[in-house]
Order: sequence, then structure tokens, then C-alpha cells
Amino acid sequence: MNYFLYYSQLLTFVALTLLPSVSLTVLNTLIFRRLQRFKSVSVRLGREERRTVRATISLIAIVFFFLVCHSVKVVVNGYQVVQVRIIKLTYVVFRINPPGR
Repeated sequence: MNYFLYYSQLLTFVALTLLPSVSLTVLNTLIFRRLQRFKSVSVRLGREERRTVRATISLIAIVFFFLVCHSVKVVVNGYQVVQVRIIKLTYVVFRINPPGR
């Protein structure tokens, strides 16, 4: 039971779901803020700079839609981790104080 709880559920949730989602969100927010600052400082952008800005916005949109599509996975995996914890807690409580005592 401990292997299933800690490795298969909790570690998988943190390493494969939570950590990538949070890091993508934070890094994209930082990139977007820097892009907004760059656009406000630069009055006239050259053709190459406009192209770079458009590419950056496209990449931010791709990551945004990736996160939206995987948000269901985050919710389901989080729910599984919580359910396994509740089942383990219930098991411990029944071992300490079995029903019918």
C-alpha cells in the first residue's frame, strides 16, 4: 500500500503533473510581462522585432492551450491522490478502533 500511495500516486502527480504545469505557468507569465514591457518601451519595432513578438505570442498561446487541455488531467490526478489518502486514513482508523468493539 505504501508503494502505491507514495510512488505511483503522489510522486507521479508531483513530478509529471503539478511541477510541469506550475513551471510552464510561471515561466510564461514572466515571458508575457517582459514582452509587454518590451512593446511599451519600443515605439517603433522593425520587421524582425515584430516577427519575434508574433512568434513569442504564438508560443505563449500554444502553452496556454496545452495547460487548458491538461487541466482535466491535473484535476483527476489530484482527486486520485486525495482519495488514496482518505482510503489510507480510513484503513488506519479501522486498525486502531475496529468497528464492533
